[in-house]
Amino acid sequence: MTSVGASTATSQHCCSGCGAQKAYVLPWESLNADLLKLIAYRVLSSDLLHYVWFRAVCKQWRANTPSPRGCGVVDPRFHPRQWMMFPEGNGLHPGHPALGGYIRFLNIYSGIFIRVHLPCFEDHSVLDCPDGLLLLQRKKDAAICLLHPFTGDVAEFPPLASLCLYMSKFGIFLNGPYDLRLRMVHAAVSVHVGGSITIMVALSHAERMAYVSTGDKHWTHTSWMMTGMRTALPFRGSLYMTLAACGYPAC
Repeated sequence: MTSVGASTATSQHCCSGCGAQKAYVLPWESLNADLLKLIAYRVLSSDLLHYVWFRAVCKQWRANTPSPRGCGVVDPRFHPRQWMMFPEGNGLHPGHPALGGYIRFLNIYSGIFIRVHLPCFEDHSVLDCPDGLLLLQRKKDAAICLLHPFTGDVAEFPPLASLCLYMSKFGIFLNGPYDLRLRMVHAAVSVHVGGSITIMVALSHAERMAYVSTGDKHWTHTSWMMTGMRTALPFRGSLYMTLAACGYPAC
C-alpha cells in the first residue's frame, strides 16, 4: 500500500498463536533533522526549483530548511544560475502587452520552461541576467536594481547616469543614461561576507569596465580600455572574455 506524504512498512508479529502482518505508517515529518538538512543541501546544489519543491512536501521540512524568500539576492546559494530569461522574439519584448506581464525562463540544463509574472517590466528594462538574476534599469530615472525573478527579492544601486560625466573625462561622450553604449552590457555579480553585493559590468561599445557595490553613491569606471568586451561571460563574480592574440582574431 502506498500513500501520498507517508511511507508504509510491514512487520511480522505473532498474535494469538497465528502469523499476522501489522502495518504501520512512517510520516515524512519523522525524517531526522540533520539528514533532512543534508538532503536539502544536495537538492539545492542541483537546482533552486527542485529545492522549492522539496520544501513544499510538508510543514516540518519547510521549518527545518532556510527559505529563499527574503535572501534570494544576498545569499548566493539561492541564485537561479541554471535559469535564463527566454527571449520570445517576434517583437515580444519583456513588458509587451501581449505577454500579460509574464516572462518565460529556461533551465539551460533540463530544458524546462516556467512562466513567471513580472509586472516590473512596465517601468523597467532588462540589461542582463547574471547568475539568473535580472539586472534592471528603471525608465524614469535610470536607477539600477537586481531582481530575483522567483522570490521577488531586490537590491538597489545608483543609476548608470552617474557614468556619463565620468566617461566624458576620457573622451567618451554619452547621450544621457539611455545611450545605447550603456544599455548593451555584460554583468557579473558577487556577494561578500555580510551580504554586500558588487556588480561588475563590461560596457561593450565603450570598451570599458564599471562596478558598484551596495551602499555606493555612484558607479566607478575604469580608466583603461579593453577590446573584445562583447564576448564577456560571467563566472563566480568575475567577467571573462576572449581576446585576439598573435594577429589572429578572437574565437
